[in-house]
Amino acid sequence: MRLRAWAPPAVTFAVLLATYFCIPPNCGVPKYNFGQQLLDPAPLDRQRLYLSVYPEAESNIGSKKIRARWATR
Repeated sequence: MRLRAWAPPAVTFAVLLATYFCIPPNCGVPKYNFGQQLLDPAPLDRQRLYLSVYPEAESNIGSKKIRARWATR
C-alpha cells in the first residue's frame, strides 16, 4: 500500500533524473540567417515618434493594492 502511494513521485523523479543525465548541457546556440530587410523600418515613418503603452507588472504594484483588489468586504 505504501509503495503504491510513492510510485508517482518516484517515476517523476526517475524521468527528471534521466532527462538531466541524457540531455547535454552544452548544446550550441542556434544561429538564424535572417535577411537585412528585417532591419528596415519600412512600414514606420522615421519622422514620427511612436509610443508603446504596456500594463504595469504585478511585481511593481504595492501589496495594499493587490489585497484591495481581491478583498471580499
